[in-house]
Amino acid sequence: AGLVARGRHGVGGLVPDETHFLNALHDSLETGMTPADELLQHFHGDWHGDLNKIYDQYSY
Repeated sequence: AGLVARGRHGVGGLVPDETHFLNALHDSLETGMTPADELLQHFHGDWHGDLNKIYDQYSY
């Protein structure tokens, strides 16, 4: 059972299974911050309330 057992390859076969989706969860557990917490920290900190900065740093 689980993501490995499903055997679904991701990113056109470049990723062996879906477990890479858990990376964000592992990061949150290690740092104690969610992705939203990180964005708020930037918004109230180095971005000085300028939400346009999100496009520079988070677009792909």
